[in-house]
Amino acid sequence: MACGATATNEPGIERFARFGYEDFRRFAIDDQISKYNKIGFPDSYRRGFEEAIFADICRKLSVLEQKEIIVLDIGPGCGDLPLMMLKHGETWQHRLVLVDSPEMLAYVPDRPFVIKVAGMYPANADAVATVAPSRVEALLRCRLG
Repeated sequence: MACGATATNEPGIERFARFGYEDFRRFAIDDQISKYNKIGFPDSYRRGFEEAIFADICRKLSVLEQKEIIVLDIGPGCGDLPLMMLKHGETWQHRLVLVDSPEMLAYVPDRPFVIKVAGMYPANADAVATVAPSRVEALLRCRLG
């Protein structure tokens, strides 16, 4: 089973393939579903795996180990990864530009080095460009569908 899935009768990731931006906005404010379901994953795919996922991101984007870079994260969601990115960014003095729905961004704590841009990318590309007008050293993005 992929991505650490366990043998349960929990619906698989296929269930989330048909959802889009507006659906995830609704999920973000639904108190009846888990933080992993809010971002489009069954619990068994993410619970207990986000630290390993973050470590893999850091291995693949070695620039994250440099000080004072700009990191653009399109679709950070509301799981543990954005919180790990905040802690990492604070340690390395990064500027983090987070682009997601206002409902998802509400889960991310405000910090002086974090800039939140609400809306769906690339429709809000001009707003993103105003807060990250120079080069971006690292780009993370969520892919829907």
